[in-house]
Amino acid sequence: MTAALTFHQPFGIVARLIVGAAGAWTLIAPYELLIRPGVPVFSVGMIPFWFILLGALSIGATLFGAALFGISRTVRFDPPRRAMDVHGEGSIGMRVRRSHASADLGAMSIDEPYDSDGPTGYRLSIFVAGRKRPLEITVFPSRPEAESTADAVRKLIAS
Repeated sequence: MTAALTFHQPFGIVARLIVGAAGAWTLIAPYELLIRPGVPVFSVGMIPFWFILLGALSIGATLFGAALFGISRTVRFDPPRRAMDVHGEGSIGMRVRRSHASADLGAMSIDEPYDSDGPTGYRLSIFVAGRKRPLEITVFPSRPEAESTADAVRKLIAS
């Protein structure tokens, strides 16, 4: 019997603290522009600063939401069940589980993400029936490693 392949993408406490701190940092602009100067906040001259405040608060709320509700994800290919399971676990007890049959799994792709300034990585994704975009499995530091893992996944799906 073939063993299951499991890929984990954690969103740990350190990442949550960094994202939450970035959300808190955005609250400095509203404080410096509206509260600290001691001027009347509800005047016509303060309208541009209210737009800055709304922008800063929306960014801060988004980052706080990501810090609180961000999900660590695990993708598992289970040969006996002939399925791919996607488990997500949030920090406050949220759990998401989706299962896709092997028949619903399509072609795999290996892409080099261009949306990152960090080290080069190769994203392994698989197309799933009913989804517009491919489902990201994991990211590898080298292309040969990504290709060998893609071959192993293809063998599991085909068996």
